[in-house]
Amino acid sequence: MKHMTFVVLMFVHSAASAQSAPYCVATDAGRMCHYYVVSNCQQDAMQNGGVCVANTEPARVYQSAPQTQLQYPDIAGSYQRGLELGQRRRQEREAHEARMRLIESQAASVQEGSLRTGTITYICSGRDGSPYRTTTPAIGCIVKSIDD
Repeated sequence: MKHMTFVVLMFVHSAASAQSAPYCVATDAGRMCHYYVVSNCQQDAMQNGGVCVANTEPARVYQSAPQTQLQYPDIAGSYQRGLELGQRRRQEREAHEARMRLIESQAASVQEGSLRTGTITYICSGRDGSPYRTTTPAIGCIVKSIDD
């Protein structure tokens, strides 16, 4: 008989915990609705200066928080973008070096006399933006004059 009483109490407790508590202590501070036994409710109500009332609120159903999906960094995509950036920089560097070789060869031809003789003067832009003259070719410089 003891075992049966224990099983019935467990069943009643699990059914009650799935619902809202049937009794509340109402005071000036608010309502506390967690009483399943009316005598406990009445006792706490007298101690707190309130009254024991029936819980009229519907049972609350609590939903679990939404599960968030972990996001991992796109390592393969980052690697691929790094390769592409490296290739683009290499191509730009090679194109720059080819332009510089062309300018240097043209300057050498001019100074050797195969095209024209004389000194080539270039106008370049300084770091502060001010123009300056030089006889050394560089990217961004333009030919100002060829003196014979």
